[in-house]
Amino acid sequence: MALREKIYLNRDNAIKLGLTADGVPINAGSLTRVVVELTDGDGNVTTFDSAGADGNAFDWTSETAQVSDTETGILVIKLQDANVAPSVGDDYMMNIIVYDTLNSAGINWDVAFPVQVI
Repeated sequence: MALREKIYLNRDNAIKLGLTADGVPINAGSLTRVVVELTDGDGNVTTFDSAGADGNAFDWTSETAQVSDTETGILVIKLQDANVAPSVGDDYMMNIIVYDTLNSAGINWDVAFPVQVI
């Protein structure tokens, strides 16, 4: 079964992601910006950007995890805290774009995955 995350509106649940590149953990604490694109079944895209009004929906400095003997930062996404939360009952595909000082144009992270808004 494929990964399917859930966004619970009016709750404190979060999507917590440990990022890896080529099997090596990446410290999310080095990020400078995160953009999430939610695409609905009709192909409409809603964008959430940590550099804009949706800054409260993202955290990459508070959470850490022990990965392969390394303490690494975790990306936390709480779209229920976005300026305008996604629509309840809709299913989306979530695409994540991350930025750091070496990648000012952003990196499309892995592949989109399904998200349900409850």
